[in-house]
Amino acid sequence: MAELLGFTITECDESVPASTSAQACKSESQRIREAIIAQLPEGQFTESLVAQLMEKVLKEKQSLELGTMQPSFTSVTGKGGVKVIDGSSVKFGRFDGAEPHCVGLTDLVTEQDGSSMAAGFMQWDNAFFRGR
Repeated sequence: MAELLGFTITECDESVPASTSAQACKSESQRIREAIIAQLPEGQFTESLVAQLMEKVLKEKQSLELGTMQPSFTSVTGKGGVKVIDGSSVKFGRFDGAEPHCVGLTDLVTEQDGSSMAAGFMQWDNAFFRGR
């Protein structure tokens, strides 16, 4: 997401005093917000959408820091509540309950979207369905 928006994620320098470090982190958060807003069509977005995109960027940053593979995707939720997902942007998380098969899962629509239903993508390698 950060790459898509055209900026680089950097960590705050923890050797700097806490008040200075907090200001640096706050300004980084503000820069992220400004970069997101600059990429969105003027007057065609809500604060909720900006908050969603900021959350995704911050999750990606945390994932990069932890070095873990987290499911992610690029989406836009319009004013009418319709969520549009770029299928080519989907990155799958690993579903460990399917060992020894390699199964990837990504939840795309959840209760966090205010939906009573859920939707997602699943992929697997070297799997097959048996006939009767």
